This record gives sequence, C-alpha cells and structure tokens, in this order.
Amino acid sequence: MERKFETKGYWWLPENEDNKIAGLLYESDDGRQYLELFGRFEETSFSANIKKNNIINGFSSKGRYYTLFDTFVYNQTFNMPGFTNTTILVNIVFEDLLVNSPDEITFNSIFTTFQYLDDWILINGLKINAENVKKQNVTYFEPDALQYNINNIFTLCIRFKAFPSTNAINTREITIKQNIEIELVAKDNTLEWFLEKLQALKYLLMLLMNNPTKYLFLKGKSSKTDKIVTIYFKQNNEIQLKDSIGILDILVQFDKIKDRFSDILNTWFSLYNNYKSSFILFFESIYLLKKLNLENKFLNIIHSLESYHRKNQSYSNSYMGKEEYLSTIYKNLTKHIPTDLEEDFKEALKSKLKYGYEYSLRRRIKELFHLNNDFISGFIINSDILQKEIIETRNYLTHYDEKTNFVRDGNYLFDLCEKIKVVFIILLLFELNFSIADIKILIEEQELNRRLYNVSGKHYEFK
Repeated sequence: MERKFETKGYWWLPENEDNKIAGLLYESDDGRQYLELFGRFEETSFSANIKKNNIINGFSSKGRYYTLFDTFVYNQTFNMPGFTNTTILVNIVFEDLLVNSPDEITFNSIFTTFQYLDDWILINGLKINAENVKKQNVTYFEPDALQYNINNIFTLCIRFKAFPSTNAINTREITIKQNIEIELVAKDNTLEWFLEKLQALKYLLMLLMNNPTKYLFLKGKSSKTDKIVTIYFKQNNEIQLKDSIGILDILVQFDKIKDRFSDILNTWFSLYNNYKSSFILFFESIYLLKKLNLENKFLNIIHSLESYHRKNQSYSNSYMGKEEYLSTIYKNLTKHIPTDLEEDFKEALKSKLKYGYEYSLRRRIKELFHLNNDFISGFIINSDILQKEIIETRNYLTHYDEKTNFVRDGNYLFDLCEKIKVVFIILLLFELNFSIADIKILIEEQELNRRLYNVSGKHYEFK
C-alpha cells in the first residue's frame, strides 16, 4: 500500500505510559491513517473488540507529540520465532497535542483552506508594474482580513497569507505565493462541533462554485495548550479534483456577493441547521460520490427534495392534522377492512392507511415547482413533463411495478438527475435571497457555458 507520509516513534496507552512500543504512523494513499506497532499493547489483543474513542499517545523521532483518537486493531500477525506486529486503524491524528482523555481535545479555533477557494475569491495583494523589459516593479500588500459574525455563535475569518521565496546568496528569482485561509473562532469547542460548521461552509462553497471541493489541510488552536495542532483524518471525497477552476466554471463569483456575504453566511448556517439531512444527501450525491450508481443517485436527490419540503415552513405537510385524521378518517377506513382477510394483509392495509394524511411526493413536487410566483414552473421548459418524470421514475425505482412512458433510465436518467440538480440550486438561491432576475441570469449563464444542464429551453448559438 502506497504511503503519503510516515512518522517513526514510540507509542503507548495513557493508562500504561511505561509500556512504550516502537512503531510507524503513516497515511496511506487512500487517505486513511494507520499505526504499525512492533509488538502489542498488553491491554489489547486481536480477538478483543477495542473500545471506541480510546486514545494512543506517541512521541516521534523528530521530537513531536501525537494523540491518536478513535482507533481499533485492524490486523495482527504472530511470528514464531519473532515478535507480534499490530496494525491499528486511526480515525483522527492530532500532531503536536498530547492528552490523556477525549474531554481534553477541544479547540479555540480551527483553520483550513478549500480547493478552489483562491479561484473563487480572486483577491490578492500582488501588483506588477512593468514599464518595459528592463524595469519591472513587483509589490505585495497583504489584503485586509474579512471577518463575519455568524449568528452570534462563532466568528468566520478569511485571511490572506503570502509566502515569499528568494535565494539570499545569489538572487535571480523571486516568488511570492498567496494563500487564502478560513478560520472559525469559538472557544472551547470539540473538533466535531467545528467540523459540522466546516461541512456547512463546504456545501455553501460547492453551491456557489458549482464544483466539488475539500479541505487541503486542517489545523486548530488547542484550548489546553494554545498551540497549533495539525489534524489528519480521511475525507469522504471519492472523486479526483482538478488543480484549478476558471471564472466560467463558477455559478456565483465572490465579487458579486461580497457586500452581502455576511447575510448569506448567516442565512446559510441557519438553513443548514434546519435542512442538514437534505443538504448532506444532495451535495454528497451530486458532487462527491463518484461510485454511486444512477438509480441510487436519483433516489438520494428525491429524498433530499422531500426532506427539504417537509422541513420548509413555507409549506404545509399534510392534508389535515394527524390526530384528526387518525380519530376520524383512519378510524372509519380501518373499520371497514373485511374481517375475513389474512391477518398480515389487514395489518399491511392499516400500515398504508396510517400515514394517509401526509402529502404525497406528487403534491410536494408540485408545490416546489410553484414556489416564488411560479418561477420554476415557468422558467423550466416542459415543466409538467419533468414533474411526471420525477414522480413516476421514483415510484418505479421504489416499487418496480408498472413502467410507464415517463420512467427514465440510462442516459435519460442521468439527464433527469441533472435537471433536478438545477431545480434544487434554484430553490437554494431563493433561500439565500437572490432575486428572480439574478437567478435567471445565473442559471442561463451556466447553461451557456455548459456547466449546468439546459432546462430553460433557450437556444444558445456558438460561433
């Protein structure tokens, strides 16, 4: 297995510090972290079921401390003569942090950067003034940091950092590289708390860039030591990301929304709290899960739409109240189920009738398409046909019963997924208070550049 990095050191359990074992910590090419021990801890064996959230401490040959969190024995070999080799899967590695308990793993801030963040923000302090070939002036002034208060819960900072490189002895080449970092500041919070906020931010960036993205690194300021801790863990991205994206790839450039980005951030984090399950299904299925087959991708997107509608306060979710339905209609319907039916059949009928008060998918899709003065229904060509394709394809893939003329598969199912993606993007832009005129322009520009499936029916001519 190819290794991306490796660190030699001694490793021990907090409750038995005297039993230090030599070993190698490394990250494999698939993004997972492993610890190979030349021996085994007395407290563990291959047959033992290692408890969750346990901690392994370490000290490397380069003088760095480590805390390995959430680990379990992956493999163990016994050699006679020789010694035991133990391979341990490590879910999270904290470099430059040494603690004995999970309760001690808290941070005052977390900072990172995302793939394509520089391409999206397009702010830099590098200025080049070339009067002629013989006289060229290059200057750099670090742009001011951007700071946003997020719902009075935490602070989000966008910082610009330059990394110059020169040869002090014989200067013939100078390079200045600017990186953009994002820092979330909130005292004494767990890594899980920060990661949830970063996940919400990642989904917002994916929406605005119309591209997948990922963390390029993750560091935090420890609450215990106030030192900078580097954090390693496997990200779930299955796709290989390209090095950069262009302006035409992006749905909404930062420059267009910078004056109201604070409002967008605050709104988005509130939306995420309400629509978390819907967002995860949508963004992971559309942008990140390459190996997901078309049928499951389609069903995931539909589930995300249903969940979004169910939790959206703009809509009603039922034809009538649950209690009223159960005490009247449901009671009367079940009363008239024939008594001579098989017991399992009767129970199945009762189960189907029990939730009859809730809106069907057909009703939910219809309401979503008629949101915001019928914009989606009017903007998308053949909107009625698209709704039938969504509903009947979902029913078929769920029950595999009669296949109607509106059920889509193969390339047509791929096209259907792309159309629903555009619908959901429009819904989310409305949530972020984009105007109808702005949304129309954004979608049509992306259609023109072939980054979004053409749903408007507008004919684009390319010269």
